[in-house]
Amino acid sequence: MQKKLYFSVLIFILGVLIVPQFALAQPTTITQIVTNLSSLITGIAIFVVVISWILTGLIFLTAQGDPSKITKGRTALIWAVVGTAVAFLAGTARIIIGNALSTGF
Repeated sequence: MQKKLYFSVLIFILGVLIVPQFALAQPTTITQIVTNLSSLITGIAIFVVVISWILTGLIFLTAQGDPSKITKGRTALIWAVVGTAVAFLAGTARIIIGNALSTGF
């Protein structure tokens, strides 16, 4: 049941939020294609990071002092921090790559 829900949410995100961005953007150069694609990936990464922080908070709230759930929450917290760092670096890399492609090396 949960797999169907996750799949439905993924299809919704792809169909409503992502596809129109490519349909309306109509990139003409490789620089625009790379910039649009990296913006899309960064946006998805930020969405996943926000969801992971929310789930981490819920894990800690529902732990109620249970050591195994607290350990699970700490692990989730570590991965949420790692995901945040990766999303930040992806956004930075997008700017660096965009500048390199537009101005040359």
